[in-house]
Amino acid sequence: RFLAALRAMQIGNKPALKSALLLVVAVAVGLLLGEGAVRAAIRVLHHPPLFVGDPRTGWIGRPNFDDETIVVSGGRFRVTTDSLGHRVMPASPPTDNRPTVVLVGDSFVYGLNVDDHDTFAWQLAEQMPERHFINLGAPGWDTCQEWLDLARFFKGSRETTVRDVVVMVYENDFLDVQRSSDPWLGRRRPIFHVVDNRLVGGEFHLTGIERLMDRSRLAWLVRSKLALLTRQSDFDPHRGTDVVLACLENMKAEIESHHARPVILAHRRIGHPPTLGQKSWVEFLAKSGAMDITDSIRLGSKSNPLGFDKLHWSKEGNRRAAEVVRNDLSVMRQ
Repeated sequence: RFLAALRAMQIGNKPALKSALLLVVAVAVGLLLGEGAVRAAIRVLHHPPLFVGDPRTGWIGRPNFDDETIVVSGGRFRVTTDSLGHRVMPASPPTDNRPTVVLVGDSFVYGLNVDDHDTFAWQLAEQMPERHFINLGAPGWDTCQEWLDLARFFKGSRETTVRDVVVMVYENDFLDVQRSSDPWLGRRRPIFHVVDNRLVGGEFHLTGIERLMDRSRLAWLVRSKLALLTRQSDFDPHRGTDVVLACLENMKAEIESHHARPVILAHRRIGHPPTLGQKSWVEFLAKSGAMDITDSIRLGSKSNPLGFDKLHWSKEGNRRAAEVVRNDLSVMRQ
């Protein structure tokens, strides 16, 4: 039908065909110019996308950053990532048989706001050279995404001797496990529900636009900005606690099946009203077996534990987090 219509235009209305072709060319040229302009702006403003799409978790950290300067929320930091999108650790010996500690979490574990060597993962690696540390943190992830990625890590690292897995739970997880998409990233995530005390759901696949976002900076910019304009439903954090708890239980089972020790640490927002009420928070800590480290991060006589965005940890905040984890690992070693 299209070819027949095209022939009709060629025979009966050549000016219309010419106009249509000119329109197509103009749109293509406009998109190319827009793509080039966005890429140039990204380089100048140091604001590259931190993520790429992932068919299992929705997104992962962008791989192969090489000391990349990132400007966000009025500040800047430098990021280096490996081929899997994980932030790098201090160089290890070629033959490394040290027991491994895996760090699991969201942007706090990733180290948003601080340079590579200021993340608490890097600080731990320097302070405990007898251990090998791996940072699986990714900005924006909820507890279920972290569980999915940890299961993938164990499947692909069968020869790695994992001694401990430290899981960080941030109180926004109770909201994020209910959101099918992240309004700041313009990307979707797998969603789970608790039915008869078990997790169900999680079916997920990347859409065409999400794959395009990884190739076109223009598509990434437009999609992420439009996502901010989309009205988000008001979620009750209390409704998300069962999902977070179920994901943690699955994570614990995965960890223990590989003869490793799970360490669950939880923290709340500093300088902002809490997401979850105190009673519900205490109940969550009791059911999950998590240790609340909020005061360990908040209290101290040195510099501000919060970074330039007034939310994520500064170098000092990461130092305090490293101290908490180091003390736990040291006690268990003894």
